[in-house]
Amino acid sequence: MDFFIDFAFFRVRITSDDPLVFKRCERYIAPVSGFDFAACSRPEFEKEVRAREPDFKSDYVEFLCIYRDIAEKIVDYGAFVMHGAAIEYGGKGYIFTGPSGIGKTTRARLFAGAGAEIVNGDKPVLRILGDRVYVCGTPWAGRENLGKPLCVPLCGIFIVSRADGEEPKCEPLTPYDAFGALVNQVYLSSSASGKSKTVALLGKVLDKVGVFALSGAPDERLLAAAKAAMGEV
Repeated sequence: MDFFIDFAFFRVRITSDDPLVFKRCERYIAPVSGFDFAACSRPEFEKEVRAREPDFKSDYVEFLCIYRDIAEKIVDYGAFVMHGAAIEYGGKGYIFTGPSGIGKTTRARLFAGAGAEIVNGDKPVLRILGDRVYVCGTPWAGRENLGKPLCVPLCGIFIVSRADGEEPKCEPLTPYDAFGALVNQVYLSSSASGKSKTVALLGKVLDKVGVFALSGAPDERLLAAAKAAMGEV
Protein backbone atom coordinates (compact mmCIF):
# COMPACT_ATOMS: atom_id res chain seq x y z
CA MET A 1 0.00 0.00 0.00
CA ASP A 2 1.25 3.46 -0.87
CA PHE A 3 0.27 6.67 0.88
CA PHE A 4 1.68 10.20 1.05
CA ILE A 5 2.82 12.38 3.93
CA ASP A 6 3.77 16.06 4.14
CA PHE A 7 6.46 17.32 6.52
CA ALA A 8 9.36 19.80 6.39
CA PHE A 9 8.05 21.13 3.05
CA PHE A 10 8.42 17.64 1.56
CA ARG A 11 5.82 15.32 0.11
CA VAL A 12 6.94 11.72 0.48
CA ARG A 13 5.40 8.52 -0.87
CA ILE A 14 5.46 5.81 1.79
CA THR A 15 5.18 2.13 0.92
CA SER A 16 3.90 -0.13 3.70
CA ASP A 17 1.41 -2.99 3.99
CA ASP A 18 0.92 -2.49 7.73
CA PRO A 19 -2.15 -0.35 8.63
CA LEU A 20 -0.50 0.57 11.93
CA VAL A 21 2.29 2.35 10.05
CA PHE A 22 -0.37 4.39 8.27
CA LYS A 23 -2.00 5.17 11.61
CA ARG A 24 1.30 6.38 13.10
CA CYS A 25 1.56 8.86 10.21
CA GLU A 26 -2.09 9.93 10.15
CA ARG A 27 -1.49 13.55 11.25
CA TYR A 28 0.78 14.01 8.23
CA ILE A 29 -1.29 12.25 5.55
CA ALA A 30 -1.43 14.21 2.27
CA PRO A 31 -3.55 13.89 -0.88
CA VAL A 32 -2.38 11.56 -3.61
CA SER A 33 -0.28 13.64 -5.97
CA GLY A 34 3.28 14.29 -7.04
CA PHE A 35 6.02 13.72 -4.48
CA ASP A 36 9.64 14.61 -3.81
CA PHE A 37 10.88 11.10 -3.10
CA ALA A 38 9.72 7.66 -1.98
CA ALA A 39 10.56 5.82 1.24
CA CYS A 40 10.11 2.30 2.54
CA SER A 41 11.65 -0.18 4.94
CA ARG A 42 14.96 -1.69 3.86
CA PRO A 43 16.31 -5.10 4.92
CA GLU A 44 19.61 -3.72 6.22
CA PHE A 45 17.76 -1.22 8.43
CA GLU A 46 15.38 -3.89 9.73
CA LYS A 47 18.32 -6.12 10.64
CA GLU A 48 19.96 -3.30 12.61
CA VAL A 49 16.77 -2.33 14.44
CA ARG A 50 15.87 -5.92 15.38
CA ALA A 51 19.40 -6.56 16.64
CA ARG A 52 19.23 -3.46 18.84
CA GLU A 53 15.60 -3.76 19.95
CA PRO A 54 14.45 -7.40 19.64
CA ASP A 55 11.22 -6.78 21.58
CA PHE A 56 9.84 -4.11 19.25
CA LYS A 57 6.65 -5.04 17.41
CA SER A 58 6.87 -5.52 13.66
CA ASP A 59 4.87 -2.38 12.80
CA TYR A 60 7.14 -0.20 14.96
CA VAL A 61 10.24 -1.78 13.43
CA GLU A 62 8.94 -0.94 9.96
CA PHE A 63 8.02 2.57 11.11
CA LEU A 64 11.59 3.15 12.34
CA CYS A 65 13.06 1.69 9.16
CA ILE A 66 11.01 4.10 7.04
CA TYR A 67 12.36 6.91 9.20
CA ARG A 68 15.90 5.70 8.51
CA ASP A 69 15.25 5.67 4.77
CA ILE A 70 13.88 9.21 4.90
CA ALA A 71 16.76 10.44 7.08
CA GLU A 72 19.22 9.07 4.53
CA LYS A 73 17.53 10.88 1.66
CA ILE A 74 16.63 14.33 2.98
CA VAL A 75 20.25 15.41 3.26
CA ASP A 76 20.22 15.82 -0.54
CA TYR A 77 17.51 18.45 -0.07
CA GLY A 78 19.29 20.56 2.55
CA ALA A 79 17.70 18.86 5.55
CA PHE A 80 18.63 16.55 8.40
CA VAL A 81 17.22 15.08 11.61
CA MET A 82 18.29 16.36 15.03
CA HIS A 83 17.63 14.35 18.18
CA GLY A 84 15.76 16.74 20.42
CA ALA A 85 12.47 18.26 21.52
CA ALA A 86 11.36 21.21 19.41
CA ILE A 87 8.90 23.94 20.34
CA GLU A 88 7.23 26.96 18.76
CA TYR A 89 7.15 29.95 21.09
CA GLY A 90 6.10 33.40 19.99
CA GLY A 91 6.20 32.36 16.33
CA LYS A 92 9.80 31.17 16.61
CA GLY A 93 11.26 27.67 16.80
CA TYR A 94 13.67 26.34 19.42
CA ILE A 95 15.20 22.93 20.08
CA PHE A 96 16.29 21.35 23.35
CA THR A 97 18.92 18.74 22.57
CA GLY A 98 21.40 16.54 24.41
CA PRO A 99 21.99 12.89 25.32
CA SER A 100 19.07 10.52 25.84
CA GLY A 101 17.45 10.89 29.25
CA ILE A 102 18.87 14.36 29.94
CA GLY A 103 15.43 16.00 30.08
CA LYS A 104 14.80 17.50 26.64
CA THR A 105 11.10 16.71 26.63
CA THR A 106 10.76 17.86 30.25
CA ARG A 107 12.05 21.28 29.25
CA ALA A 108 9.79 21.40 26.20
CA ARG A 109 6.86 20.62 28.49
CA LEU A 110 7.97 23.42 30.81
CA PHE A 111 7.62 25.85 27.92
CA ALA A 112 4.34 24.26 26.84
CA GLY A 113 3.02 25.23 30.26
CA ALA A 114 4.00 28.82 29.40
CA GLY A 115 2.13 28.83 26.09
CA ALA A 116 4.52 27.10 23.67
CA GLU A 117 3.49 24.43 21.17
CA ILE A 118 5.53 21.24 21.06
CA VAL A 119 6.54 20.75 17.41
CA ASN A 120 8.22 17.39 17.93
CA GLY A 121 9.30 15.42 20.98
CA ASP A 122 12.16 13.38 19.56
CA LYS A 123 13.16 13.67 15.90
CA PRO A 124 12.45 17.07 14.35
CA VAL A 125 13.82 17.88 10.93
CA LEU A 126 15.93 20.98 10.27
CA ARG A 127 15.73 22.28 6.73
CA ILE A 128 17.59 25.18 5.15
CA LEU A 129 15.54 27.10 2.61
CA GLY A 130 17.06 30.30 1.29
CA ASP A 131 18.44 32.33 4.19
CA ARG A 132 16.32 30.61 6.81
CA VAL A 133 16.51 27.43 8.85
CA TYR A 134 13.20 25.78 9.70
CA VAL A 135 12.47 23.24 12.41
CA CYS A 136 9.67 20.90 11.47
CA GLY A 137 7.49 18.25 13.02
CA THR A 138 7.65 14.64 11.83
CA PRO A 139 5.63 11.49 12.56
CA TRP A 140 8.66 10.22 14.51
CA ALA A 141 7.85 12.03 17.73
CA GLY A 142 9.05 9.69 20.50
CA ARG A 143 7.27 7.31 22.82
CA GLU A 144 4.80 9.99 23.92
CA ASN A 145 4.09 11.00 20.30
CA LEU A 146 4.36 14.70 21.09
CA GLY A 147 4.20 17.03 18.15
CA LYS A 148 2.28 18.64 15.34
CA PRO A 149 2.74 19.06 11.57
CA LEU A 150 4.33 22.50 11.94
CA CYS A 151 7.32 24.23 10.38
CA VAL A 152 8.67 27.35 12.07
CA PRO A 153 11.85 29.42 11.68
CA LEU A 154 14.54 28.03 13.98
CA CYS A 155 15.87 30.80 16.22
CA GLY A 156 17.76 28.95 18.95
CA ILE A 157 19.24 25.63 20.01
CA PHE A 158 19.64 24.78 23.69
CA ILE A 159 22.13 22.07 24.65
CA VAL A 160 20.75 20.64 27.86
CA SER A 161 22.79 19.45 30.82
CA ARG A 162 21.84 18.64 34.40
CA ALA A 163 22.99 20.77 37.29
CA ASP A 164 20.27 20.11 39.83
CA GLY A 165 20.55 22.26 42.92
CA GLU A 166 22.62 24.90 41.15
CA GLU A 167 21.45 28.25 39.83
CA PRO A 168 20.13 27.78 36.27
CA LYS A 169 22.47 29.02 33.57
CA CYS A 170 21.95 29.76 29.91
CA GLU A 171 25.20 30.74 28.22
CA PRO A 172 25.85 31.42 24.54
CA LEU A 173 28.24 29.14 22.69
CA THR A 174 30.39 29.86 19.68
CA PRO A 175 29.68 27.75 16.58
CA TYR A 176 33.02 26.02 17.16
CA ASP A 177 32.14 25.04 20.73
CA ALA A 178 28.60 24.03 19.80
CA PHE A 179 29.59 21.83 16.87
CA GLY A 180 31.22 19.08 18.94
CA ALA A 181 28.11 18.62 21.06
CA LEU A 182 25.60 18.90 18.25
CA VAL A 183 27.24 16.58 15.74
CA ASN A 184 26.51 13.73 18.15
CA GLN A 185 22.80 14.63 18.14
CA VAL A 186 22.15 14.61 14.39
CA TYR A 187 21.43 11.68 12.13
CA LEU A 188 24.59 10.85 10.22
CA SER A 189 24.13 8.90 7.01
CA SER A 190 25.53 5.43 6.55
CA SER A 191 27.41 6.72 3.48
CA ALA A 192 30.53 8.84 3.56
CA SER A 193 29.03 11.38 1.17
CA GLY A 194 25.87 11.61 3.27
CA LYS A 195 27.90 12.19 6.44
CA SER A 196 29.90 14.92 4.72
CA LYS A 197 26.74 16.66 3.50
CA THR A 198 25.15 16.54 6.97
CA VAL A 199 28.24 17.97 8.64
CA ALA A 200 28.28 20.79 6.09
CA LEU A 201 24.58 21.50 6.68
CA LEU A 202 25.12 21.57 10.45
CA GLY A 203 27.87 24.12 9.92
CA LYS A 204 25.48 26.31 7.91
CA VAL A 205 22.85 26.05 10.65
CA LEU A 206 25.39 27.19 13.24
CA ASP A 207 26.21 30.20 11.11
CA LYS A 208 22.55 31.25 11.21
CA VAL A 209 21.17 30.12 14.60
CA GLY A 210 22.24 30.93 18.15
CA VAL A 211 23.25 28.04 20.41
CA PHE A 212 23.14 28.07 24.22
CA ALA A 213 24.32 25.77 27.00
CA LEU A 214 21.30 25.35 29.30
CA SER A 215 21.82 23.84 32.74
CA GLY A 216 19.76 23.57 35.89
CA ALA A 217 16.60 21.92 37.15
CA PRO A 218 13.47 22.39 35.02
CA ASP A 219 11.71 25.05 37.07
CA GLU A 220 10.58 28.65 36.76
CA ARG A 221 14.14 29.94 37.15
CA LEU A 222 15.28 27.86 34.19
CA LEU A 223 12.30 29.07 32.20
CA ALA A 224 13.27 32.66 32.90
CA ALA A 225 16.93 32.06 31.96
CA ALA A 226 15.97 30.43 28.65
CA LYS A 227 13.44 33.19 27.87
CA ALA A 228 16.14 35.80 28.44
CA ALA A 229 18.35 34.02 25.90
CA MET A 230 15.46 33.81 23.44
CA GLY A 231 15.21 37.58 23.61
CA GLU A 232 18.75 37.81 22.28
CA VAL A 233 18.10 35.90 19.03
